[in-house]
Amino acid sequence: MSMRKVHRKERYTIKDYYQWEGDWELIDGRPVALASPGALHQFVATYLAHMFISQMDECPTNCFVATELDWIVDESNVLRPDILVICGHKPDSEHIKITPNLVVEVVSAQSRPKDEIVKFQIYQRKQVPYYILVYPEEKVVRIFEFREGKYEQVYEGSGQVAIQIGNCSVNLNLAKLFERI
Repeated sequence: MSMRKVHRKERYTIKDYYQWEGDWELIDGRPVALASPGALHQFVATYLAHMFISQMDECPTNCFVATELDWIVDESNVLRPDILVICGHKPDSEHIKITPNLVVEVVSAQSRPKDEIVKFQIYQRKQVPYYILVYPEEKVVRIFEFREGKYEQVYEGSGQVAIQIGNCSVNLNLAKLFERI
């Protein structure tokens, strides 16, 4: 999609999104180009995805962990979280169309406003049970749980934390992650 096309319409839909080349998110009807993630970002996302996968293999509920997979939220929003977890449903298409059980975003200086405000609001509106923000430069993780109609921060730190995703308990050793970077 060329920049000329970006400015032709005020609002885009999922139909437009399917026509675009390259890496894009659609946020409130506006196209947002995705930058290539850096090495630190990729290491953190891969390491965390491995933590989830290694522990969720034993869960009684069938859970899937994916990185960089588009979630079709609605006609005006397509998001690509760094990590998402879906339990109880098998992926059946190129994109996810159901609300994930958990979403992780690895935050950079460039993505901070989008991750902390824009995506936070969308994930909260769609009632994603857990939203995790990882700050590799600061070596801090913030975990939000959807409770009583809104997100409540349930953790901030860089130690050991357990979260319950469906029937699965996942222990995240964040200290080990941050020691490696």
